[in-house]
Amino acid sequence: MAFFSSVSAPFRGSMGKIGSIVQTCDEISVGTRLVTDRVLRTVVAEVAALLNSRPLTHLSMDPDDPDPLTPNHFLNGGARPYTPLKKRWCVALLVKKDLQMARIPVKQFLKSKIVDVSVTISTKTKIYIYSIYCPDGNESILNLLHYLSGRTNHCIIGGDFNGHSPRWFNSHLSNKIGREISNFLTNSDNFTLLTPKNLPTRIDSVTMKKSTLDLTIMSTQLALCSSIKLGPYLGSDHLPIVFRLLTKEKIIKQKIQLKWKFKEKEWPKWNESITRKLAEKKYMESGNPKLAFSIFHESVLES
Repeated sequence: MAFFSSVSAPFRGSMGKIGSIVQTCDEISVGTRLVTDRVLRTVVAEVAALLNSRPLTHLSMDPDDPDPLTPNHFLNGGARPYTPLKKRWCVALLVKKDLQMARIPVKQFLKSKIVDVSVTISTKTKIYIYSIYCPDGNESILNLLHYLSGRTNHCIIGGDFNGHSPRWFNSHLSNKIGREISNFLTNSDNFTLLTPKNLPTRIDSVTMKKSTLDLTIMSTQLALCSSIKLGPYLGSDHLPIVFRLLTKEKIIKQKIQLKWKFKEKEWPKWNESITRKLAEKKYMESGNPKLAFSIFHESVLES
């Protein structure tokens, strides 16, 4: 490669013009903001793709002539004026070697990616753990939730659902996945959301806005002896979520299903009583699954 001075260069300072283009693109994309290394690398890659679209041969005005040769023909095999970076993502589960585990077959749904294992804990109870990534927040996952929740009574479903709902973050406007997860939890007797409300699981690297996109859904029996918190920053805009399962506590196994008998004429009175007691004990404001279960159980018995 030969470099020419601006005085003797055949293109009269083309290198300086390229530098000016790069500077202009950086000013428009970044400006005076402080950005992470990841954002800066992305901007540089986009600017490089733009510069590599500049023609190397004569640009004809005849529409029947072939396209001019550009650096993209050599780098990408074709003329692409701008090629956005492809989004690459994967889902993984890391399990300690001293745990008894096994992979279990699971059906894949549309664009969602699922990885799953079964882990046998000290109480000789087998727990199914699913890690999920849903790239599209407007994709339906209701069948997926019913499929996973119907396989076992001891189940943990966690991951980035890209679901928005005020049920787990105040400033969220509901999207399709958010509404479906919320309806699933409302209509399910065996599953609950372990993630407390407004837990900032993701922080935007540019705007620094917080959101709750990563959720942990658990069987109610497991949630009663579990706790959850955020882990340390590891370089991603998503913070790790750490939940602790107290395996020394006996997991409730209800073999006999209790049945309640209500006289039809007494139902409105009982319904009014339990609604009042739940309001008095601030059931809807409790973010802890164990506390919420205790309040609901006491209200039912007292009513």
